[in-house]
Amino acid sequence: MNKLLKYFVGGILLMFLFASCDSMLDVDSNSVVSPDENKLDNTDEDVYSLLGIWTQVDKLFTSYVVLGEVRGDLMDITDNANNDLKEVYNFDVSEDNKYNVKSDYYSIINSCNYYIATADTSILEGADKVFLKEYVAVKAIRAWTYMQMVQNYGKVKYFEKPLMSVQDAEDLDDAEIGRIELASLLINDLLPYMDEEMPDLVTIGSSDLTDLRSFIPMKFLLGDLYQWLGQYEVAAQMYYALIDDEEYMVYERSRIQRQVSGSGDAAVILSAGSVWIDYKWTNYFSINGNYPYLGKLVLMIGSTELGEGSPLDTLAFGNYEICPSDVAKNNWASQVYCYNNEVKLEASSNTSDYPNNDYRGIGLSYYTTKTRFHNSSYGALSASGGVNRGIIAKYMEMSTDETRALNLYRISTLYLRYAEAVNRAGKPNLAFAALKYGLNYTSLTVDSIVPKREKYSTYTDTSYTYVPWVDFTEKSGSSYVYGELGAGEEDTEGDVNVGLHSLGCGNSWLDDDYKIDSCGTLQDSIEQVEDLIVEEYALETAFEGGRYQDLMRVALRRSSPEEYLSNMVSAKYENAAEIKAKLMNQENWYLK
Repeated sequence: MNKLLKYFVGGILLMFLFASCDSMLDVDSNSVVSPDENKLDNTDEDVYSLLGIWTQVDKLFTSYVVLGEVRGDLMDITDNANNDLKEVYNFDVSEDNKYNVKSDYYSIINSCNYYIATADTSILEGADKVFLKEYVAVKAIRAWTYMQMVQNYGKVKYFEKPLMSVQDAEDLDDAEIGRIELASLLINDLLPYMDEEMPDLVTIGSSDLTDLRSFIPMKFLLGDLYQWLGQYEVAAQMYYALIDDEEYMVYERSRIQRQVSGSGDAAVILSAGSVWIDYKWTNYFSINGNYPYLGKLVLMIGSTELGEGSPLDTLAFGNYEICPSDVAKNNWASQVYCYNNEVKLEASSNTSDYPNNDYRGIGLSYYTTKTRFHNSSYGALSASGGVNRGIIAKYMEMSTDETRALNLYRISTLYLRYAEAVNRAGKPNLAFAALKYGLNYTSLTVDSIVPKREKYSTYTDTSYTYVPWVDFTEKSGSSYVYGELGAGEEDTEGDVNVGLHSLGCGNSWLDDDYKIDSCGTLQDSIEQVEDLIVEEYALETAFEGGRYQDLMRVALRRSSPEEYLSNMVSAKYENAAEIKAKLMNQENWYLK
């Protein structure tokens, strides 16, 4: 019998159980379901089926974060950690580990295959194809699931036809494919639909989610897939197209600003408290609130109405099994908060709940004491767990009494991916501008920030033509879509697209010490900027589920991938040499 059969059989009819549609269960046999006899051709069936798929995706809620963070460098485990967490942490995951469930992924994929095979996209309502948006959304879910799986397991079984019987599963070939071959197949599958709209947005419970996307942007997926293939210009084009289509920005009003006392040489940045600009950075993670500046693109959403709460909240706070690593804390502590070149807060070892440097760390992403939490119902934390190591706070923002959510994609992530791609495409100054200055009219027109060779396809002393996927100078009326540095909000239509580093580190564009060092070759510059991008991922997206995969992606393009990954990950371990030796073998990067 096919060795992967066990992963499929349990999920063959799972979507139909969730869908609760009588017509889909009205089949001729208990062991065979025919797509031709069960077409999805009315809106009720379509909605039920789509929600059934999302119910299955929600099963990955906890494992997505555990596998993406516990294996990375930013999350540690406490003495309270359960055995499954310890196995993940030590890269020694057993087959029955609850975070190592291949059938969860294959069930989603098979349900997507069934939907794609049975949805009738030819049905029209006026000039619109009724099911096309949902059809495209399901293709995106299937691609995303395959992407998660290959990053966790290294190889996957790829199949496009729904498995409707045990015999279908038995008939599958044993062959598995890796990341590169999978990326090519998924790109070919997604490209025809890259400009199609997604379905209407979803509201769950009474939480205000009406302006939050529940479906994965096709161009984001394609950008990631092209990065896997090393086609960095095409990846950048995909990310840019999504940014430009929606006019996504890293809004200036989302920055954290510190209070300054005095002026000139006497100016000082106050060491406690802060002044926020409109909306504080933590609102990026709050379920409530639908403002566009909060940067949410895609949420994995689930219900907590049955009283189960958020499993991430339980791991981080209730049971106190996971905590920030010293690497994560030191990343934030080593930053410099800049008001201007004369008024700065240098890196420090401050351990109070009010930081002296990057405000995204202590006080927002994590706390040092339980008392900072609004929820005190969990009781005392175990002293053996080492509470002084810190408590991850992000997850507290992501749940209510009715709903829990997890950011799968944010605007910050989109800009970091864009910077990553353009950097590897030979444009390190443009990539660094996304971190320090923001991609706006000023940074694109000042040659000392982005040199001509990185932004123009052709140019002379008096004329130039922008590379289309580099141009952030679009004008709308009397102002620029992405704003101008120093122009002031009143001179723009709403805001300025600022650098990612400034979200937690003040006016980064004024900091002369935050710069690219002179390098011997272009490749040296690219790797230096890539290191800064990897650091910014840590500062901005810590604990959100993607860290280990980010490190793997970067490692695989370095000259010594095993050494890069093992050095980065092992830095948090007491037995660093043992973990480093284990990760010097790529087979140990993946689950078995």
